[in-house]
Amino acid sequence: MVWVFFDASALAKRYAPEIGSDFINELFLQFPVEQMTISMIGVSEIDSVQFSIQKLPTFQSYKH
Repeated sequence: MVWVFFDASALAKRYAPEIGSDFINELFLQFPVEQMTISMIGVSEIDSVQFSIQKLPTFQSYKH
């Protein structure tokens, strides 16, 4: 079985369009979620970035 490992930066591309987002979205189409993983530190990094984005008025359009 193939596992897809995402670091925080790669996973963020799924939710904030930027260079590389198309590739990440393609991985989500090709592999079931059960074959995807992220480290626990990656989860906290994503939480931190999301909190920062919500605090900055410039990035309000990216709130999800």
